[in-house]
Order: sequence, then structure tokens, then C-alpha cells
Amino acid sequence: MKTLKISLSLALLASATTTFVAPAAHAQVAGIGTADELSVIMGSNAFQNGYKQIETTFNANLTLIDTRAQEMQQLQQQLATKFDANKDQQLSPEEQQKMQASNDPAFAQIKAKEDEMQTLELPIRAAQIFVIDTLDKNYQQAIKDVAAQKKVNLILSPNSVLWAANPDALNLNAALITRLDALTPTVNTTPPDPFNTSRRVLAIYEQIQEVQQARLMAAIRQAQQEQAAAQQAGQPGQQGQPATNPTPTQNPPEER
Repeated sequence: MKTLKISLSLALLASATTTFVAPAAHAQVAGIGTADELSVIMGSNAFQNGYKQIETTFNANLTLIDTRAQEMQQLQQQLATKFDANKDQQLSPEEQQKMQASNDPAFAQIKAKEDEMQTLELPIRAAQIFVIDTLDKNYQQAIKDVAAQKKVNLILSPNSVLWAANPDALNLNAALITRLDALTPTVNTTPPDPFNTSRRVLAIYEQIQEVQQARLMAAIRQAQQEQAAAQQAGQPGQQGQPATNPTPTQNPPEER
């Protein structure tokens, strides 16, 4: 049974260097503009550099998180193999029930590793949320500054616009990223103690995590597709190209 291992550190920090490219700025229509705070924050230099700094600062935590994740995966695989009575490499509902009712020692080991990983993640999450909290405060000022500069009286979220003849003409993201970069050239990644933030900032943070996770999974799928295509292209007689000087059939090398 082949499984795909996904780095938890990547899940936490993936796409930190990904730039959200906003459409080129145009003259705003009748004093109306649109803005997407998520895209503006993630497109700012302070966000990207702040997340890179967090990755460097907590490199030891991230390495240990990856190690514990791999150990958990091994324990889960051992459990699945142990309770796979018919050896069909999958657990039936009955087999799953037996596994859950078994109170196998591996469950306690998995729980201990999960708890350790959560503890290791706490300072990383706090630093990331602090970065977003800082940028959110300056985003509010950037909105006022850009609105005054562009003579905009009303700014909507893109999802609030039912129809527009030229949506790009309404888009303020590029101007807001430029202004946010000016207001926040750098950002502190060490939160104060105690550190409190708003529910809105926490919601923005969770949305950013979802965007990063989706981008990570898309990159993994693309890499898998490219690997499969490369393997297929390397096999003789495939893709309409007959093999010359036939040799005895050999199995492809085992993936490691």
C-alpha cells in the first residue's frame, strides 16, 4: 500500500512566498471600488518576509513536527495492517470497529504525538497570527488612504458585486498592496505576552491557512502527474512509439 507523505511544516507555511498578483489599476468607476483583504495581505512584502522569518525562527519545531507526523503515519499503517484480517489493504467497517474497540497501545502513542505536535505548533501559529494582526490594522489605514487618493466613496468586497461591465476597473488590490507595503515595510514576528487578537483576524488567519493548504495540495497533484507522465514516457513501446531491439520484459524499478 503506497501512501503520500505530506510535510506538516509545508502545510503550516506553504505558499508564504506566493504573490497574489492583482489586476492593473484603472480609474475607479463613479467613486466605487472593490478590495479583497486576503489577497492584499498575502500579496504584501511584510507578510511574505514575515512568514519566511517565522519558518527560520522555528525551524527546529517544524523539523520535529515532520518527524512526529511520519512516526504517526507509521503507527497508523501498522494498526491498519494488524486489523486487516483479509489482507485486502483496506479496512472494512467491521475491521475498523474491532480496531477502535481494541484499545491497542498504538492509540496512546498516536495521541501523545498529536499532543506534542500541537504544542510545537502553538508558537508558530501565534507568530503568524501576530503578523496578520499587524497587517490587518495597517490595512484599515491603507483603505482610507487609497480611497482618498482614488476619490472612492464606496469600497465593496468582490463577492458583493452582482455584475460589473469591467470588474478590473473597480479593483483596488494593487493600490492597496502598494500602500500596505509603504505603511508596513517590515513586521515584527514576536508577539507580546499576553497577546490578544480579534475573531476577525483569527478568521482571516484560518482562510489563509486554507488557501495555502489548497495550493500545497495542487502542487503535490501536479508533481504526481508529472512523475507519472515521465514514467510512462520512459517505458518502451508506449505512447505509439514501438521499441527497437526488443529486450526481455523487466519490471520498472520499485518506488522508494
